[in-house]
Amino acid sequence: MMSSIVNTIRTDLTAAGAPSGVKGAASGDNDAAQSLALCSIANISGLELIQSLHVEVQHILVSKSSTPNVRKKAALCLLRLVRTSPNLVAGREFAPHVAQLLQDRHLGVLTSTMSLLNGLAIQH
Repeated sequence: MMSSIVNTIRTDLTAAGAPSGVKGAASGDNDAAQSLALCSIANISGLELIQSLHVEVQHILVSKSSTPNVRKKAALCLLRLVRTSPNLVAGREFAPHVAQLLQDRHLGVLTSTMSLLNGLAIQH
């Protein structure tokens, strides 16, 4: 059962990679699906779910194709995952990505990135 949940959430997270010509792949639909998937990951927080999907969350966070709202939710989701399992994010490998996110002009992305950075600093 848990593997089907993980696969469903993974499908929703990667839905943004679908070409825009695909039926039902409108940008708003993808944003909503990704946002709901990120909220589900953050709130369920099972160890199997965290280990399976934290890489996808990090990828969405640093992806240029993600909208600011999705990047904001990904940062907050990753913060919840780091609080649950502190050894998920290697600071040295992730630092350049955090620096890139701090250059974003969207206030929601900036505040959620700062919250993530603060959470990482407290954990390590």
